[in-house]
Amino acid sequence: MQHIPSDTNMFKNSSQGTFGEQIKAISLNDRYPAGAVLLGFGCDLGVKVAGELVGQSKAPSLIRQALGNIAYHSAFEAVYDAGDIICDENDSLEEAQELLGKTVNSLRAQGHFVLVLGGGNETAWGHYQGIKDIERLHLINWGAHFDLDSGQPSSRTPFRQIFEDCETEDKEFRYLCLGPQHIRNNQESFSKASELGVNYVEAEDEEKIGRVIKLLNINKAAHAYYISLCLDVFSNAVAPGVNASSPLGVRANIIFDGIRQLAASGKAKAFDVLEYNPSCDVSGRTAQLAAVCVAEFLRYWKPEFKPTIEA
Repeated sequence: MQHIPSDTNMFKNSSQGTFGEQIKAISLNDRYPAGAVLLGFGCDLGVKVAGELVGQSKAPSLIRQALGNIAYHSAFEAVYDAGDIICDENDSLEEAQELLGKTVNSLRAQGHFVLVLGGGNETAWGHYQGIKDIERLHLINWGAHFDLDSGQPSSRTPFRQIFEDCETEDKEFRYLCLGPQHIRNNQESFSKASELGVNYVEAEDEEKIGRVIKLLNINKAAHAYYISLCLDVFSNAVAPGVNASSPLGVRANIIFDGIRQLAASGKAKAFDVLEYNPSCDVSGRTAQLAAVCVAEFLRYWKPEFKPTIEA
């Protein structure tokens, strides 16, 4: 595995007033004023191990290209691009995830907010390694699956790996899954989620998802949110470019409202967009969707929440 620097020519023909005009390519070896940093994880191994269709390794660059065409609105002083962590088929998935975590941690140490572009859901385990030092970290996963499987590390295991890491370090496992579907999770998966203390709101209960989002914004016990957005949480009408597309996904307006509220909560410390597979996309529709998710997060983000009452 290796780090590939940002392509300085990617946005050279961008229109005025777009993200493409504003995003600055940076080197990991230099320091820059604090801002938001895009970091890709180009990897197919996690999905391949899970026996699913590969193609996610090409996702980060396509999401960037789509983002470059969107009108620029950002709460951050600057938006940077730090390139990609690349994991080829002959590489070690675990080592690539470790490199992702170290890179995220290094950027955070410089005062940056890191937005990771996957990659399959295995990206979440690597991303978590770079943020797990954050106190009272709550995991919020928008996704059709719980991703709590045991066995060889893959795109189906990241939150199980996080659970095991929390056990090892004697930390509370705080995991909320928004949008799991019965057609994608068998009874054993739901039982395992309950056994591990996972909170969840099923995709069909959109009204409850809205209520939970509002509660998250006033939850004084939570000081930090890691928001992981798996694109299979959307219906296949708007997100055909995922391996587990479904007509029963959560409506886009519900998800976008949730992203905006969580970004504006003052508690969002980490964000990633995962599971885009260009191999099954239609006219770049899902890349555009992923880019809009990133753009909305950047627009609505607010800095650290300062509780007035000790939780």
